[in-house]
Amino acid sequence: MKSLKRRFNAKAAEYPAMSTLLCFANAAKDQKFSMRTITEHFNRLVDKDDYPSEDKDLIIQEYFDLSQGPEKDAEERSS
Repeated sequence: MKSLKRRFNAKAAEYPAMSTLLCFANAAKDQKFSMRTITEHFNRLVDKDDYPSEDKDLIIQEYFDLSQGPEKDAEERSS
C-alpha cells in the first residue's frame, strides 16, 4: 500500500480523534515519498486549522524527512 492518500485515510479511520496533521505524519513515515508527493497531498489532506500557516514549509520539509526513513537521519548525523 504505497498511496499516501490511502494510508492517510486508513490512519484517520483507525484514530478518529487524531488531528489530520498527525495522521499525515503517520501515513508518510518511512515510505520514501517524493517532496512533490508530500507537498501535494499535504495541501489536499491536512486541515489548515491544524497548523500555523507560517510553519507550513517547515512542516512539509520535516514530513519529507520523516518519509525518507531512519537512513536519512543517520546520514545527517554523520555529516
